[in-house]
Amino acid sequence: MAINIQEILHPSDSNSIKFEKINYNFDQILANGGGPAGPKGTKGDQGLTGSTGQKGQKGELGPIGEKGVSGETNSPWYKIQIDSNNDGNNEVTVLKPKVGTDLNMPIIWLGDSTFEENLTNGHIDTDARLNIEKDLIFENYIKLHHATGKGLVMTSSSSGIFTKFLWQNSFGDDLLEYGSTTNKITFVANTEKFSASGHGIALRALSNTNITLNAAGSGILDVDIDAEFKGYLRLPSGTTGQRPNVPQVGMIRFNTDLDIAEAYFANSGSPEWKELCTDCGSAIADSIGIIGGDIDANADGTPTSETITISGGDIDANADGTPVSSATLSITGASLINVIYNVPQTVYLPYSIFPTNVDPGSANITVNSAGLTITPEPASNRIKVVTSTRSVGSPWSVTVSHPDNNSVSVVWTIMPVSPVTPTATPAPAPTATPIPPTPVPSATPIPPTSSGGAGYTISFPNGDTGYALDDTQGAGTGTAAVTFGMTGTGSEGSIVPTIVSKDNRIQVSMQYGIYIAGLHRGSINITSIDGGSTTPLGLILADLVVAHALDNSATASLDGTLIQYQIPAPTATPVPNPTATPVLPTSTPGGGGGSGPTATPFPQPSSTPAQSGGGGGGSPS
Repeated sequence: MAINIQEILHPSDSNSIKFEKINYNFDQILANGGGPAGPKGTKGDQGLTGSTGQKGQKGELGPIGEKGVSGETNSPWYKIQIDSNNDGNNEVTVLKPKVGTDLNMPIIWLGDSTFEENLTNGHIDTDARLNIEKDLIFENYIKLHHATGKGLVMTSSSSGIFTKFLWQNSFGDDLLEYGSTTNKITFVANTEKFSASGHGIALRALSNTNITLNAAGSGILDVDIDAEFKGYLRLPSGTTGQRPNVPQVGMIRFNTDLDIAEAYFANSGSPEWKELCTDCGSAIADSIGIIGGDIDANADGTPTSETITISGGDIDANADGTPVSSATLSITGASLINVIYNVPQTVYLPYSIFPTNVDPGSANITVNSAGLTITPEPASNRIKVVTSTRSVGSPWSVTVSHPDNNSVSVVWTIMPVSPVTPTATPAPAPTATPIPPTPVPSATPIPPTSSGGAGYTISFPNGDTGYALDDTQGAGTGTAAVTFGMTGTGSEGSIVPTIVSKDNRIQVSMQYGIYIAGLHRGSINITSIDGGSTTPLGLILADLVVAHALDNSATASLDGTLIQYQIPAPTATPVPNPTATPVLPTSTPGGGGGSGPTATPFPQPSSTPAQSGGGGGGSPS
């Protein structure tokens, strides 16, 4: 039987082809019956390793095998994966420092600038679990990020001898609010005062609970009212029926029904609400005393044995039995004060008071309507008043009562008026009144004018160089008015000069008039507050120096004279009258603004000509 056998030892065959031929020949022998198995031959020598055959095609990807057990890692963090709904997917991984073989839990340090790996360990503080350090690049320790532009950071800075840690807005972020809500909050400043500040501070107790301010030891509640903060302490207020249901001794409130401040007094074991009296304990001039015990009287009222003694001096009493007070209060100067209706102005209300050791305060001053800012100035025996805009002819009435006796009072009327216009009172013609021959100055006096560094000037457009006050009708009755002019653009508003210096025997007020021909014009009103003398004189007053409202280096000055009021001498010796030689006024065309002294021997300044009597009444022009 023929068998197909392939040649095996062909020199061009590779080892793999040779093996394929051997397998083929073996299969042919088995397929054709073959012969009996011969004896097993000895193992031949290991042949040489054949060359690598061609790479076969990539087989199909097999199924994913099961996840193996996690191997070892050097990470100091242990991961805890949380699958809260058991769906085979982790919702979150929790990281925790590995404990290892340490006795305590690990400590974490972030941002240690002194640490260099394998060189220096840096900070090794062990008093906190988490430590964070900032540096010049990262100024903040922690940032809490809510949304874009809404971040809160913790940082620190030097504050004097202290280092201050604070939460603040992340740079450029705004409209953030920081709060804390818990059952109890405690702040303690061990060695320095506790400070809290804000655009406003509001303390509110929840429900019907109290706000308590406690001071340890002898500490007090100190309301600091410094030169910048003109504040006040406002008491809780309410009607009589709104008093606390369970009052405690020491409570203070304002009773709106009774219009009084009241306090809850212990009252020797019988607590009650009483007024916080502002004038209790005021002494009276005289008093009486009744000495003696009980009196046993007969049927007709005569005593049977004991008597009483009434001691003390006479008491001057009113019809209702109250003692007559020695308190006096009077107005010094005019009781009617005119102010411009549409421009806030400052005026003063001078007064004379007895006893001299008391002065009216805010509690003694009442006004018929709002619109005035009132400040008592007891050191100067006057009251400062700043007005506001008000309709013409709607006056304020300022009533001031004596602190010792509120039945003694005075009233000022502050009348809003329209500004004086230049044409309100025409100046009479110079020829209207014959003028006796009088030496006339060779040159017209130049109105005092000064130019400031900013180019502003102030002058007296009517040519006035001085003013005269006549008190012969009574102490402090002399008045005068001088027109001022200040340069400006007209856009500065109703400006008036400021007073640089003046004689202490006069009071000065400014009244704005009009802006015309490049000048702010108005009136300088001068009033005498001199008390007079038993030996009256014609006095030369200290110069009145005023400055431009916008430049205090631009100034102008006025000479002043005063004829004193004659106070009767204490003796019966008559005082001779001054000689009646009159000083006749001179007339200068365009002059005006006041009248000169009317009698001699009152001395006049040798360098100042007598004032003209034919002027236009001091109105701005």
